[in-house]
Amino acid sequence: MIGMERKASPLVARAVDEMVAEPDDRFSGGVGERLLALLSEVHPSADTMLIVIRETSDALIRRVWESGGDLEAAARTLIRAAIHAAETTGLSVIRAAMAAARGILEAAEEIGIIAERRIGRVLNGRMCRTAAPLS
Repeated sequence: MIGMERKASPLVARAVDEMVAEPDDRFSGGVGERLLALLSEVHPSADTMLIVIRETSDALIRRVWESGGDLEAAARTLIRAAIHAAETTGLSVIRAAMAAARGILEAAEEIGIIAERRIGRVLNGRMCRTAAPLS
């Protein structure tokens, strides 16, 4: 996808692939399970786990957007998954939810920039085709 330059770590990218592969009716449960599995594979420090939650949220929102999925539902699911992961691993629930929210907002900001560029190109193309010649 043009403009989606930011790359997630290979571990996060693999987990996001697995999350997105879930059928729609299993998506919510699948995200929580996959996030917990992902956190079990990283260094058990709180900072590392929060970074993984943020990166996963960012990457998953981007993937949902690319596939034309429901961004609002994905964001809610990610926040719930982060809270569940925090309760299960002993992380601060507030910090985990904020890490997920930060990742969601980072993705949303980039998506907004891309949409703005695309709209600008469309409008510029139409203006060029409809403008009267200068003579």
